[in-house]
Amino acid sequence: MHVLLVLLLLSGAPDGGSPPAGEPITKKNWLAHPKIAAVRAVVQQNEDAIKAKGFKHQERKDCDMEGAGEESEAVDRDGAGVIRKYVHEVRTEDSGYRAEAHYDEKGRLRFVFARRGAMNESSGEFRIYFDEDGKRLWTDAREKGPGYAWMKDFPDAWLQKDPEKAWKNPPPCE
Repeated sequence: MHVLLVLLLLSGAPDGGSPPAGEPITKKNWLAHPKIAAVRAVVQQNEDAIKAKGFKHQERKDCDMEGAGEESEAVDRDGAGVIRKYVHEVRTEDSGYRAEAHYDEKGRLRFVFARRGAMNESSGEFRIYFDEDGKRLWTDAREKGPGYAWMKDFPDAWLQKDPEKAWKNPPPCE
């Protein structure tokens, strides 16, 4: 009986174990799915290195939108010079957003955590997970408040899949 229970737990049975890596990611299993756990491990490794001051940190303010707000970016590079975290932030008079993208040791986008908020107390969060090939594994989106005139989803065009290129070519000020 005990051997059967151990086998069920190791196989990802619905009684508490994580699902097998080959199983599709669903609304019910995404938090415990091994592919999501692998992405979380990359993020945790990056954040631990940043906290320990093991990465080189750079910041810049790209635009001052003439009193209406500002745009800024920051990167954290590992010892090999690979950007492991890229932060892009935009603030205006009535709203703002911040996107934190995490990359693995090969510079591949693995995770984006984006937050947005508005003066009317509307807010939203996106957690977007990617596999090693850049394929979107899962998106967890949450909204609060009365609503605001922003896009429903996080556009692919806002994803920094090549952070080095984005850092070398800052967005033009409008």
